[in-house]
Amino acid sequence: GKILCGLSWKSANKDIGLSKSLNLIELAPLLLIENIEFVSLQYGSTKDEIEYIKKSIGINIHTIDELDIYNDIDGLLSLISDCDFVITTSNITAHLTGSLGKKGMVLLPFSKGKIWYWHSGEGQSTWYPSLQLASQTQMNDWTYPIQKCKDWILEQI
Repeated sequence: GKILCGLSWKSANKDIGLSKSLNLIELAPLLLIENIEFVSLQYGSTKDEIEYIKKSIGINIHTIDELDIYNDIDGLLSLISDCDFVITTSNITAHLTGSLGKKGMVLLPFSKGKIWYWHSGEGQSTWYPSLQLASQTQMNDWTYPIQKCKDWILEQI
C-alpha cells in the first residue's frame, strides 16, 4: 500500500556535475515522509550514502543490485516505469522520466549547471509536461527546491 518513489541525486557531467548534484542526506526531509518506499535510480557508487541514510535516519532506500543503472537503459526505463513518481536532479534520469510521461520533480541548481532546456527552472517543464521543476534561489543552497519538492510530494499522496 505504499507509494514507490524513484530517487536520483547526482550528475556525472565532468564540467557541471558537481553544481547539479547533492548529497543524499540533503534529501532527508523527503525521505522522512510517511508511506513512501524509495528506490535508487542513481548510477555510480552509492552504497556508502545509502548505508549512511539507513544508519542515521532509519530509512531504507532499495537498490536493485542486478541492474547496471549506468549501462542498462532499458532496465532503468523499466524501473522508472514501476515508480509512482521520481525525484531527480538534472541528469539522464530526468530525461528518461519525462520521456516516459512519468510524474516527477527535477531539482535544479541556481546558475552554474542550470541548462537552457530547463528555462526558468520553475513550474512545469516545457519539454516534459509530466515533470515539475524547482531551482535553487541561491548558489549551493538546496533548501528551497527540497521544500518545494516536499510540498509537491504531499500533494501527490
